[in-house]
Amino acid sequence: MHQTESQKRLLLAIILLGSAVLGYLHLKIQPITPEKNLRSVSDIDTAIETVLRRHLLTDQTQKTVIPADSLLERAFYRVEVPASFSKTTFHMDLQRLLAPFQVTIFGEVTFPSEDMRLEITYNRTLFRTIELIEISGDVERLEGS
Repeated sequence: MHQTESQKRLLLAIILLGSAVLGYLHLKIQPITPEKNLRSVSDIDTAIETVLRRHLLTDQTQKTVIPADSLLERAFYRVEVPASFSKTTFHMDLQRLLAPFQVTIFGEVTFPSEDMRLEITYNRTLFRTIELIEISGDVERLEGS
């Protein structure tokens, strides 16, 4: 019995060591997204427009620019989407494009409408807001516009 107990301890030590090595390798091999400097707010707009194009939403988008002060303008995007549209996928795609710029995107879903509001900030300053508004009538209304 004593030998079985020591064999169990040895097996456990080998498993723990293997887990530590795998964890280390995962951290070392994992590709790191290189940081980029945000040259201007237009970098954010370019990313938003790219994701809107990828999701075929440019025709359903209204952009309003609101002056915040003498130096800053905030843009507000209102995007009509069908009920079948994945707002979470849109959020993730946009986050993937903006991540190298150290931009933060806060997402909030309103219930029961399931509309999503995304607020894009950089250095704790709000620059862009995107509202993904779920519309009834799904694809027929969007094709008719």
